[in-house]
Amino acid sequence: MTTALRTEKPEASSLFLPEPATVEETGLDYGFILDLCLKTIYYAGRPSARAISDRLCLAFSVIEGVLEFLRRQEYVEIVGATGITEQDYQYALTSKGETKTQEVLERSQYVGPAPVPFDLYEQVVARQGIAHIEATPERLAEAFDLLQDGGAYLFEIRPDFPERGRKHRPPQERQGKKARV
Repeated sequence: MTTALRTEKPEASSLFLPEPATVEETGLDYGFILDLCLKTIYYAGRPSARAISDRLCLAFSVIEGVLEFLRRQEYVEIVGATGITEQDYQYALTSKGETKTQEVLERSQYVGPAPVPFDLYEQVVARQGIAHIEATPERLAEAFDLLQDGGAYLFEIRPDFPERGRKHRPPQERQGKKARV
């Protein structure tokens, strides 16, 4: 079966980008993700790596190296685990980490999902747009032919707004016509 509304934009092969698996693939600065991790731990108390990953909306593979770096720099420490995998390790700020986090919070108080770089956002939105689709009467008729009733009625003309003073008009009271193609 072919689609009646063809695209003239072959480079738009994927409407969505795959989830980033590395810091580089996020398009964000490494330091920015470090700061987000510190602030997330600061406000969450003793979150697991999985909880940090969920709050930042990033794959564990992205934040795994970030957490290891923060641990080596003695900004965070592992204070427990809720399971046996690294994703279950619980992290807490050290005193050095709390000082660093206060500095980071003075620059930006944002804590939450890692943002998408604006240029990447624009690319994805352009791929998902419909400006490149040409909807001619012939293509619409072809698309409606795929419907069960053979496309007998392409559209229905009727008033869509209720009369003044009435909130709802039952279907039997609506006045309208159906247009045959």
